Amino acid sequence: MKTSIILFLLIMVGAVKSYRILVIFPMESGSHYILGSAVARTLVEAGHDVTLVSPFEQKNPPKNGTWRDVVLPGLMHNDDNDIEFNFMDMESMSPFLMIPMLNMMGDMITRNTLEHKNFQKMLNSNAHFDAIILEQFNNDALKVLAHHYKAPLILFSSLGANSWFNPLIGNPSPPSYIPEPLMPYTSDMTFWQRLENFVFAVLSELSRQLIFFPAQNRIMKEFFPDVPDLSILNYNTSLVFVNSHESTNQPVPRVPNMVDIGGYHINPPKELPKDLKEFMDNATEGVVYFSLGSNVQPSQMSDSMRRHILVALGKLKQKVLWKWDEDTIPGKPDNVRLSKWFPQQDILAHRNTKLFITHSGLLSTIETVYFGVPILAFPVFGDQKLNAAFAVGNGIGLSLSIFQLTEEKLSDALREIINNPKYKENVKRRSKLMHDRPVKPKDLLVYWTEFVIRHKGAPHLQVAALDLPWYRYLLLDVIAFLAVSSVLFVVLFCFIIRKICCSKEANPIEFDFMDMESMSPFLMIPLLNMMGDIITRNMLRHQNFQKLLNSNEHFDAIILEQFNNDGLKVLAHHYKAPLILFSSIGANSWFNPLIGNPSPPSYIPEPLMPYTSDMTFWQRLENFVFAVLSELNRQLIFFPAQNRIMKGFFPDVPDLSILNYNTSLVFVNSHESTNQPVPRVPNMVDIGGYHINPPKELPKDLKEFMDNATEGVVYFSLGSNVQPSQMSDSMRRHILVALGKLKQKVLWKWDEDTIPGKPDNVRLSKWFPQQDILAHRNTKLFITHSGLLSTIETVYFGVPILAIPVFSDQKLNAAFAVGNGIGLSLSISRLTEEKLSDALREIINNPKYNENVKRRSKLMNDRPVKPKDLLVYWTEFVIRHKGAPHLQVAALDLPWYRYLLLDVIAFLAVSSVLLVVLFCFIIRKICCSKEKSKQKVKKN
Repeated sequence: MKTSIILFLLIMVGAVKSYRILVIFPMESGSHYILGSAVARTLVEAGHDVTLVSPFEQKNPPKNGTWRDVVLPGLMHNDDNDIEFNFMDMESMSPFLMIPMLNMMGDMITRNTLEHKNFQKMLNSNAHFDAIILEQFNNDALKVLAHHYKAPLILFSSLGANSWFNPLIGNPSPPSYIPEPLMPYTSDMTFWQRLENFVFAVLSELSRQLIFFPAQNRIMKEFFPDVPDLSILNYNTSLVFVNSHESTNQPVPRVPNMVDIGGYHINPPKELPKDLKEFMDNATEGVVYFSLGSNVQPSQMSDSMRRHILVALGKLKQKVLWKWDEDTIPGKPDNVRLSKWFPQQDILAHRNTKLFITHSGLLSTIETVYFGVPILAFPVFGDQKLNAAFAVGNGIGLSLSIFQLTEEKLSDALREIINNPKYKENVKRRSKLMHDRPVKPKDLLVYWTEFVIRHKGAPHLQVAALDLPWYRYLLLDVIAFLAVSSVLFVVLFCFIIRKICCSKEANPIEFDFMDMESMSPFLMIPLLNMMGDIITRNMLRHQNFQKLLNSNEHFDAIILEQFNNDGLKVLAHHYKAPLILFSSIGANSWFNPLIGNPSPPSYIPEPLMPYTSDMTFWQRLENFVFAVLSELNRQLIFFPAQNRIMKGFFPDVPDLSILNYNTSLVFVNSHESTNQPVPRVPNMVDIGGYHINPPKELPKDLKEFMDNATEGVVYFSLGSNVQPSQMSDSMRRHILVALGKLKQKVLWKWDEDTIPGKPDNVRLSKWFPQQDILAHRNTKLFITHSGLLSTIETVYFGVPILAIPVFSDQKLNAAFAVGNGIGLSLSISRLTEEKLSDALREIINNPKYNENVKRRSKLMNDRPVKPKDLLVYWTEFVIRHKGAPHLQVAALDLPWYRYLLLDVIAFLAVSSVLLVVLFCFIIRKICCSKEKSKQKVKKN
């Protein structure tokens, strides 16, 4: 079944229940209203009851749903202070001066919204809402409405992911390669641009924390005196809809409760009005469309600016449509047609449109890419310079400063874009990317709104970073402790690791995994190194693999499991095919650095650590040290060893230091129902549960065994690596006694034919159809090693677990299961009959474990696209788009010190010291001169 059909059925099922949704877009701007009304219209068309609060009234609401307008005209005006902007004047305004202006604007709009009579009328009514959708635009006090109506809060960002809301949902946004929204830079910033971007980010955040949020809190308390402070309400966001997409915005990390819906407001093209259609159809040389958006009044241009533009447009062979706010322009050329309004999307969709002269607002940028039209950008204010820089950087147009405009510059730019085919080719390529999506953005808007309501705010999507004070998030307490402590441990450890791991040839390894339960994660590092080297070497020299390499086989993509086998990435280079990695565990430090994915060790445990996100100081210390040592080991020991192995078979290929970062996509075997929510870059795709198949009927004897288990069945399996017969006699005896006391029947996956002393209620087998057993209605409990596949399966089918983790990520999975109340965990090396019996009784008899795992099961099954369909779609996507390099974040191009802004911080530190020294010197000189003057006076 096609993904689109599946999605349609999901949307239809989800929309059976009608929800009441309050949508608030208070900005008095045409473009913001377009976005707000599109949100409301999409939800109404999906069958919901929507109330839209905005400064405008909808003239043509949908007829197939319930739409209510709460109209708030005049939000930018009050008796004391009317704001009249000439947006033209803002083109040359410093972004730093925009900070206080936006603060003032935000306070005015927020206050005027809350005190408006129509808004007060709504507040004093008996209205009930199931969700609040609020445009996040300097109006944070309005988040009180989610508390007032006891409804989940969904934010909407009219821009891409940015620092105005990133900190409020714990989304990382490194200023080393992510420009601030008011900065005219791309990700490829010079030192001075990064310095300016960093300083602006710091000052913006200080302004928000010290000035703007306190002011918004005071406004909020005037109208809602008994609510919690904004410092609490600000972080209660369930979801953020982001008006962006990688085809029009820089790829950046995103936490799970951020959803890209850029382009959702675009509708299928309608037929143009008759006169306009004739104008465009008859434009044999094409049409240039010229609009500076809804805020800029072009009649406010200076005479010289207007004259330059008219002369340049008059020279064109093309016809011109110019959105102009007056009836005529003196000196208008014959090829130029004016109007106060044009159906922009329909014009851009016309086959004869050759160029869009635009202010490069995000809506216009999205629309021009959607319809594949090159642009000439005249950015004026806000994020327009950022959008223009992105457009120029991706070769879909050029940009000019409207205040440095001359007829010559404009004519040259027009000729270049119209006559050089590269701009058209580039924007068409971007257009394909925007259209090539697994789910339409409108469907995502509906699905995720309903999802948040269905799951009572979806708190499982919120990252743990929100619970940490800033110094803990940045690990400053841990770093300070380590700075005071000695670094000799690190040096000594690296020395020992190098000694252990640098043998030329490794021998086959036989593991007793039982012995690994009590092994320190730090000792696992050299063991995994050795294991990885053996597997990589043995695979490359295997006769069957060599036979494949020497054949004439061709591949369109390489999918490689990322598990200490990095030397095998050479295959993508060998076959000239894009590389897709597969992680059998969740997002982790084994591949995060290779795709630029942030992974703060302050709340994301390393995969071998038995911790949840709620770590104590000592756990964070251990986690941080392990992360650092693991990365040092990879860079200094493991990768060089893998490079040597690779070069032994492929001597002429680039070094692994290059091949390691050529990953197109990573499939991650995880999902927020079974894994901690963490940030993800765009080329990471969660497909946890893709391996699960619909349950099949059990073999006849096993079916009878389970059907007749009136008290239920306990299923016991320690996975495929652990050999349970290697248990000690005492351990086996403890387990058999505990299982024998159960009323339930037991299925135990055992690697031998029998066990001495086996109770009658226990049935053994070397293999069981695990998924089909977990799907059976009588399965009450799964005793498991808590490997990720078993954890995913038990959650999928809604069965509580008793975890007995042994090695690798199993302790991490067990900690997550315990933390989310779906089971308990026991150490296999410290197992006793009493501990096991107590745990079994608690899980079987306490309904909370079953309720919690059923709730998690609903989360896993409630997805807009099935994970199998995602796997197919994204594999094909990478092949279609030649490796999809547009998904790769710019962090990969930065050396580590630039990514961490250490050069910028060092410059600021040295500058600050010099400034203090200079200041002290000047003060000393002034004081000394005063003292000398006094002495002269005394002598006289």
